[in-house]
Amino acid sequence: MTRLRQFDRLKDAGIPALISLDPLVLGVHDRQERLLPLLRLLFNRGIHQVTAGYLALPEGAHGRVNSLMGAEQGARVTAEYQYGPLTTLPSGVVAKLLPRITRQRAYARLAGLGSGEGVSIHVCRWSNPDFVERVSPTTIERPRSLRDRWQEALEAAGRN
Repeated sequence: MTRLRQFDRLKDAGIPALISLDPLVLGVHDRQERLLPLLRLLFNRGIHQVTAGYLALPEGAHGRVNSLMGAEQGARVTAEYQYGPLTTLPSGVVAKLLPRITRQRAYARLAGLGSGEGVSIHVCRWSNPDFVERVSPTTIERPRSLRDRWQEALEAAGRN
């Protein structure tokens, strides 16, 4: 609630601010019974768009997760990351992401819950660098001048 009050103060002062649900832990923070009241609260405060991101698990953090969540739940959470890709976060920390298909399904579920409450949920790019579409550069041809086209037409007709 403290963060929402801070958001309200920023909004009242005319300062743009964003709401981020980050980091979400799969099966812990993204459960329907936890998210629906939060989404309703956000909507009632006039917040209709949020960014969400699942935990990017730093390498070597398994022990810390187990100590924070308990051995059984911590082991379950860290096991979800077993086949996920490695990424380097903007901070320079190497972390493991949830497998792409797991994240896609989780975000689709979040988006569905959000839309039912009037809140649009956008995927955090920092915790999903592999979701960003990469456009391959194409070679741009230099436009041909009228003179070049005239010369080509003469050559094609057999005249120089």
